Amino acid sequence: MTFSSPKHILAHIVRMRCLVAVILLCAFSSCATADDDPEEIDQQSQVKAGLIYNFINFSRWPDSTAATQESKYTICFLGDHPYQQIFNSVGGATIHGKALEFISLNDTDLSDENCHVLVFHASYEGNPDKTLQALSSYPVLTISEKQSDQAMISLRFDKKTMSFNVNQDAATKAGISFSARMLRLAASIKEAGS
Repeated sequence: MTFSSPKHILAHIVRMRCLVAVILLCAFSSCATADDDPEEIDQQSQVKAGLIYNFINFSRWPDSTAATQESKYTICFLGDHPYQQIFNSVGGATIHGKALEFISLNDTDLSDENCHVLVFHASYEGNPDKTLQALSSYPVLTISEKQSDQAMISLRFDKKTMSFNVNQDAATKAGISFSARMLRLAASIKEAGS
């Protein structure tokens, strides 16, 4: 295989890394218990769950926040989602030795104090940017499956590919930083101060 430019080489590397992530995620999902209904959890949701896991893994919160001091990460969701079932099927995943707690919310019970991570599922019917603006100065990692200019991480889906954009400006304002490793895989990055 020959490459015509560094951009083609980078695209190939990203595709290979995504393939490895999907293979690993499928291996984890084969550990599902007999109680799990595999037809209810589609492959795209499994890949999204793997991405969410890695986004948390490659993010850093300020030392003084609850996310660094508590024994668990609280992941809050707006919209119907299958992620708790996916994570439970692999035996209750942990990140940096911390358990993952899942909370499904609606707009009326959204509290920044309870969430270390806030995920807007594709089924969420509200406007993510309105909610995100209210949380912009809090150290809450925000991930959106819907188009959003203010989420720290926005997932993008084409017919056969999945990618993500990073809003480093929003993350910096909230005191959250991302590893260089994660940033290299982003389709686009909105730099801090832009």
